[in-house]
Amino acid sequence: MNPFYEKRSGKLQIGVSDNMNFPAHLHDDVEVLYCLEGGVQVSVMGETHLVGKGECAVIFPGAQLSFGG
Repeated sequence: MNPFYEKRSGKLQIGVSDNMNFPAHLHDDVEVLYCLEGGVQVSVMGETHLVGKGECAVIFPGAQLSFGG
């Protein structure tokens, strides 16, 4: 599947999710993921990491990323 370009309006968006399955996408904003519990699989530019409880990932603009399996 080809990634899509996510365009959001506003200066800051914060959300909490129990389901971090999100397809490949990219955007022109910094994305910060903080894991409250459990773990989430994060793929950035084809490199996959597990972000665990109390850890965060910072994804820079223009990087292709996806969450989940």
